[in-house]
Order: sequence, then structure tokens, then C-alpha cells
Amino acid sequence: MKAGNPYENVQTVSLSAPALFVSNHLKTGETILRTGKIFKAPGDEHGMWNYGKLAYSTRFPWEADSRSQQYMLTDDSNGTKSFANVTFLQGERDGVLYRRQFFDYDCHKEMHWISAVSLADFPVEKGIVRVDKPRFVRRPATLTLGSFGFPDNGTTVERREQDGAVAIVLKGKDHTGKHRQLAFVTWFGFNSLETVKNTGKNPDSADSVLVLATCKRAKHYGAYAPGVLISANLSKEGDEPFTDDELFIIKDIAFEDDEKLGNYGDITLALSDGTKRRISFEGMEGSLLL
Repeated sequence: MKAGNPYENVQTVSLSAPALFVSNHLKTGETILRTGKIFKAPGDEHGMWNYGKLAYSTRFPWEADSRSQQYMLTDDSNGTKSFANVTFLQGERDGVLYRRQFFDYDCHKEMHWISAVSLADFPVEKGIVRVDKPRFVRRPATLTLGSFGFPDNGTTVERREQDGAVAIVLKGKDHTGKHRQLAFVTWFGFNSLETVKNTGKNPDSADSVLVLATCKRAKHYGAYAPGVLISANLSKEGDEPFTDDELFIIKDIAFEDDEKLGNYGDITLALSDGTKRRISFEGMEGSLLL
């Protein structure tokens, strides 16, 4: 077990053996759990909801939707949808958690012929920042990633933009009348950001809202496409709006590859609190644990 306080207002505990990683966000009162070493049968959507989501929050009970806190892959040539039924742990480095998920993983197939996404994420004061690297085996394809489910008891939706980053902020109340705010922010790699509504999928309220980010890839060959997807899930107590620094927490993205698209090399994020986070998938390939 490893415990520490790498960020001023975040307490973290890492349990590498069972692959449980906990961050307690002291100012917001939220605790977020990230898991690894998950193996469910292809098509077992309920098992993936229970164990295979990218993160679980004490503030937002998990949504019974395969898009919420999960990547969903659609083969646009035939409409077939695939889900990440396996999560491998790669480990932590410099405060960043590395995992890898495979879509419709089957032990009889070679990994190189299964679509996957390499995951890199780290906690910040108000949530989790993600820098993920997808690998598409087939194209055209659409990859989606949803926020936590937000209880819809009269929700206001605000869209904000800054220097190419796009944010959707949901403001409302849970079933007890307590104010809730949730923000999903994208910086790089996604094509669109929108809201979708659900009914009967959230433990808190009959109706709920998701923020859904979409990434489309049309061709196997041709011009370089963005190699990483950079986003954040953030939350805030009360009704006071997110400040720009709280919402657009990434102030600069430095790529090492010549194309500046994150297809290879390290990625360095400069954050609004003055710190930097280096994302490096190099060398993590040999540490896949299940």
C-alpha cells in the first residue's frame, strides 16, 4: 500500500495488488475510485458497469449506461458496438495511473488485432484529468466517452470555451435538494461534446443527464490524426460557478512528436495551479497485469 499527498488538496491511496486507486478530494468532499485488473465476458454490460468503469464517484452514483465513464466503440461500416470488457493495470509513475482497456477482448485473439485504448489519468483538486491513447483496428469508427450520470431534477446546461477547449457544465440538485455541479471538459482529440438524457438509469433520480464526448476516425491511412484524447471530469459543491482556472485547468499542452498530435513521444501538461504533469506511455507496455 502506498499513501501520500502529492497535491495540496487531494489525498491518495494506491493498492497495487488488487488494483484499487483512491483519491479523496478534500475541498469538494468527493472520493473517486479507479480500478484495474478487470476481466468480464464480451457483452457482459452489467459486469462492466459494476467493475469496469474508468472511475467511480461518491458524489455521483454510477449510471446504468455503457457510455457513462466508459469508452464505447462503434464500427461505422456496420453499426456494431464494442465495449471495453478487460482492463489491464500498467502501474503508477510520477502521480499518473496507467491502464489499458481492450474492446471485446478474447483470449483466442492476438492483442494487436483487438481495438484498445491506453489510459493515463491523474487526480486534481476537483476531479480527474485524462490523457488516453486509442488504437483503432478498423475504420471508419466512432469512440464515445461519457461523464458521470447527473441527477436531472431541473438541470441547467452551460457551454463554455477557452483557447480551443470546450466545457459543458451541468448545474442542478439531487433528490435531497442539495446543489450539484458537474463539468466535462475536452482539450484535444474529440470532435464534439453534447448532452444526452436518460430515464431509469440513475439511482438518485428517475431522469439523468450525461455529457458525451465523441471522437471520429474515418480512414486507415492518410493525414495524421490526433493520437490522444485529453479531457477532464470535474465537480463542485454549491451554486457558485466554476472559475476559468477551475474549469480550464490545462493551460498548455506540449507534444514531443513532430506533428504535435501526440502519436508518439511524451506529453506535458501545464496546469492552472502552476504544476506540470508528464504523460509517458514509454516502457509501460511490459507491465500489463491482470
